[in-house]
Amino acid sequence: MISMRFVFITMDGNHGAALKEATTLLYQRDGIRLQTELYDATDFRSDDAINQLEKSIQTADFVFGSMLFGEEFIRPLQKILEISETETCIITSNPALIRCTSIGKLSFAPKKEESSPGIIKKWLKRLRPKSGHGETKRQLAMLRNLGKIMRFIPGKAR
Repeated sequence: MISMRFVFITMDGNHGAALKEATTLLYQRDGIRLQTELYDATDFRSDDAINQLEKSIQTADFVFGSMLFGEEFIRPLQKILEISETETCIITSNPALIRCTSIGKLSFAPKKEESSPGIIKKWLKRLRPKSGHGETKRQLAMLRNLGKIMRFIPGKAR
């Protein structure tokens, strides 16, 4: 019999019933015993909750996250996931968490570049906002700068 530990992290805690049904079906149909833990990111306001999540991630076989937004929830989770060696998939969430996705050889972590950045990368860096502390502000500033970029795209692609 195969046994796995699965950690599911979201800001919408309504997935509990679906996870329970999925674990039952996996066991009945395929003989896979799946132990699931569902974490609501809005509970990460205390150090105890974050420590419990960190312990769960360290002992899990797989971590899945979805719909994770909000600076106060994301930064502690990002720190945990960056040092974790557990297979992880984060979707439809803050880009910082999506970059923590790592499954086998697939990794969305930024590559460490040894050479100097290319001219396009330098140009895009100049368009990034110079002030603002939140991810939301950064994303809105990039959206405002999109018009500056679009004028260089030819024809119908624009």
